Amino acid sequence: GTVSFENLERRMRENNLSLLALEENILSIESIDYEDMAEDYREALNQIAGIQWGMITNPMMGGMGSIMASSLDAQYDALRDSFDAIKDGDLQQDNADLVWQLENTQNQLVVTGEALYIVLASVGINERALDRTLASTDRSIQEVELRYQLGQVSALALEQARAGRTALISSQQSLNMNKENLEIQLKQMIGADL
Repeated sequence: GTVSFENLERRMRENNLSLLALEENILSIESIDYEDMAEDYREALNQIAGIQWGMITNPMMGGMGSIMASSLDAQYDALRDSFDAIKDGDLQQDNADLVWQLENTQNQLVVTGEALYIVLASVGINERALDRTLASTDRSIQEVELRYQLGQVSALALEQARAGRTALISSQQSLNMNKENLEIQLKQMIGADL
């Protein structure tokens, strides 16, 4: 359908791949069950503690046991830090901050799309103004040509009038190229076929 400023955000949120990927990340973070995660960490901590206890009570481990004990200590410390982060609410706050950043990024993309739409609309206004100026210039050139034929103006005045039209045509072509590029960018942002 037709793209309007009113439906631009909805179309972007439904079809823009970057926005969809960000939304998927947000939903993934929001779906975390911190109680289940804490319980999993608690079980892993208990398993490591059990292995460590078994190593202490088993004199057969020898030198191999010290390497394994160091590794288990590091694993235990890392899990304990993660468990404490959940227990203290630090992980939840970090994830809430991350969700805020992701939502902010989404909103910035939407604002960029809206700004692009506004620029494209202003290009359309400039295009119509340029068309009116070109039509007016064509009428002026006809007048100058007639006055030239009547001997009222010089050949230089006629050439100046024609040069002004050439400059307007060049501006019109540049404006059309810019408009096409902006339209392609907007289509990409709403996920439309190029």
